[in-house]
Parts: sequence; structure tokens; C-alpha cells
Amino acid sequence: MISLLRASSAMSLAAFVLANAAPAFAQSPDESEDSVAEIVVTAQKRSEKLQKVPVAVSVLSGQALAVAARPSIESAAQMVPSLNFLKSGTTLNQTIFLRGVGTATFSIAGEPSVSTVVDGVVYARSGEAFSDLVDVAQMEVLRGPQGTLFGKNASAGVINITTQMPKNELSGSVDASYFDRKEYRVMGAINMPLGENLAGRLTAFYGEYDGNIRNLTTGNRVNGYKHRGVRGQLLYEPSSALRLYFAADYYKNDDDCCAEVIGTGALTGAGVATTSLAFNALPTPRGAKTRQVTQNLVTSTKEEGWGVSLQADVELGTHSLTSITAYRSWDNTEIRDGDWLDRAYVGFNQLHDSGPQTSHTFTQEFRIASPTDQTVSYVLGTYYSNAKSRRIFRRDDIVCSAAAGAPTNVLIPCGSTNAAASAVDLH
Repeated sequence: MISLLRASSAMSLAAFVLANAAPAFAQSPDESEDSVAEIVVTAQKRSEKLQKVPVAVSVLSGQALAVAARPSIESAAQMVPSLNFLKSGTTLNQTIFLRGVGTATFSIAGEPSVSTVVDGVVYARSGEAFSDLVDVAQMEVLRGPQGTLFGKNASAGVINITTQMPKNELSGSVDASYFDRKEYRVMGAINMPLGENLAGRLTAFYGEYDGNIRNLTTGNRVNGYKHRGVRGQLLYEPSSALRLYFAADYYKNDDDCCAEVIGTGALTGAGVATTSLAFNALPTPRGAKTRQVTQNLVTSTKEEGWGVSLQADVELGTHSLTSITAYRSWDNTEIRDGDWLDRAYVGFNQLHDSGPQTSHTFTQEFRIASPTDQTVSYVLGTYYSNAKSRRIFRRDDIVCSAAAGAPTNVLIPCGSTNAAASAVDLH
């Protein structure tokens, strides 16, 4: 059994100066600036027209993300050039790549090189960003090093996400979807006026999928999921010089993914399928059509996360001061059947993995921005982060040998009369 404990804190000071920024995209000779659809981004820690930002930015609207196969960064990778996604059995080990650069590691000490920011709050661990993205207003994908404004975890780029803000009106929406093999999702949001200058928004979502693989040992389908969560927001704007935004969210994900499917038997040196006895305990391989496994432990991920944040924007003369205070908690437990079998056999070990991890992050950001309509504009800021992660990884390895006089060339289950006593090794 291996136990790891890590705590880190970091403080950085960043200053950014730009002079007469060039447009991000060139225009054709007969195309005027007014004819280009106006897209406002916050890639430089302030609201600006995309055409005026000297950064390689791709922008996805919340609507485009909502109609994707699943509203997540995984789906966004199919719509944004140079954004790639490395899938894993657990969100803990999944990775985002921009322009081919990313950080793929099993260590909890590893930090992402593509940072994920939601409403100004940085997610310390990349795995936190792979939950469902609902009620999103806009996603900005910033390519290339972004360390000046987004810190050390943005050496390859940033995914900057903004959610729908509360409105001072009574309104709401419901979005429901149903797909093949009993997959469905529902999301609802409601805006509530709470006073002359105070508005609230409440969003909730639920999604469930049985899966596409049949586990013959349990009789259930696997490779499915069950996701649910809620987010509450408050926006207080008593005057044009003060804006307070508070957000709190909670989500819980149960994924029984991913069961490894043996499509064909392992090939021998002659290029034919092996006659290993292990395949006698597996469903008959059907190549790409294989939809069955026999596992006595369901490979799955149990994930739970929540966070709170408070953002204050204050006008100080011609300058604006912004403060963002946030706390996030994230728990992830990985459970994996590593033997592909329904039990341990003589000559074939049973491997069961369990790896719970907990993470807690506190962040505080201050920045002051000058007006943009002047020859030299700037943003000055300081950022503090204290992130703690702890993971305990356990692997049970069950091994047994044949008893005296046991038959040969047949599979002998551990614990049977033809098997010697089993031994369990912990790693």
C-alpha cells in the first residue's frame, strides 16, 4: 500500500502591458471592421472584442457546447482546432493537449500545463475540469504560453469558461435529451429577481446512461455514467462602480468506465490467436463487435466536488479593481479490475486496484486594470494559491498454485479443491 501526501503554496506577481494591439485575425480588403460579428472575450483579464486581442483564441458559444454529444471539454476537443483530449478510465488521469503539448501523469504531484479557469477561478487539478459543463455562456481556448496572466499551469494554454450570469428578471429554461440505449440528460435554470439591484440564478442537471457493454458476471451493463449537480449564483450591482458576484456549485459523478474489451485473442509469433487458457474464461471474441466482459469487480470512478467563490469589481476613478476569492474541494476514487477475469485462476492473477484522492484548494487574486482607450494600457495583479492533495493507492494481487494431483491443461479457479491456498499481495 502506498500513501502519498502533498501540500503546496505559491504566490506570483504579474504585470502585463500592451500598446496598440493588432487584430487577432486578418480581414479581407473589402471587409470592414463593422461587418465582422462582435465577439467579446476575457482572454486578457478584461472584456475586449476578439478582433482586438493579439492572442490565438478559439471561441465556442454555450449553445454550440450544449448541442454537443455531451457538454464537456471532451466534446469541445472535436470542435476546436489543435485542442486534443486523452481519455482515461478515470478523470484523474485524463489530459488536455493544446498544439500537442500537455501533461500526462499518474502522479498527484504533476500539475497541468493547460489551465482550466471557470468564472475567474483556476482549477488546480485538470481532473476537476472534466465534469459536465452546463449553463455555459462561452468557452475561450487560448493557445500557446499564457503564464503572464494565468500563471505557471498555463505553459501550453488556457481553457477560459464563463457561465450564464443572473438576470434581474423572472425567467427560466429546461433542456431534456434522450439518446439510444437509454441515455438521457436534463438541465434546468431559473432566474430570480431578489431586489432592485440583486438577482439570483439556480441551475441543476442530471444525466444517466446504462452503458454499452454487458458484464456477464454481474448481469449488468457497464461503461455508463450517472451525473448530477447544482449551481447557485448571486449578482449584486448597486451602482456602476460596484459589482459583487457570488457562486457556489456541487456535483457528484458515478462512472462505471471503462471495462476493457478483449476483441481478439493475443497473436502468437506466427500471427494466429493464442490458445491461452485465460481466453476460456472470457466471452468468445467477436472483434470490433465484442460487447461482453466477465469481471467480478466493476471498473469505475466515484467523484464528488464543490466550490464557492466571490468576485468583487470596484471602479477606482479611471481604473478598475478586481478581487476573486475561491475555495474548491475535489474527491476522486478510482476502482479498477486489472485481470479481465471473473476470478483468479491458477497461473492467472487477480488484480484489483483502489485509489482514493482528496484535493482542497484556496485561491486569492487581486488585479487592477487601466482604461483600454489610451496609448498604453496595463493590468497589474497578484495571485495566491494553496493546494493540498492526498492519495492512497492499493493493489490486491491474488495468486494461487495447483494442488498436488490437479489436472493439467484446464483452468483451475483459486479456492477450488484443485488449487492450493491463495495468497494476497498488497502493493
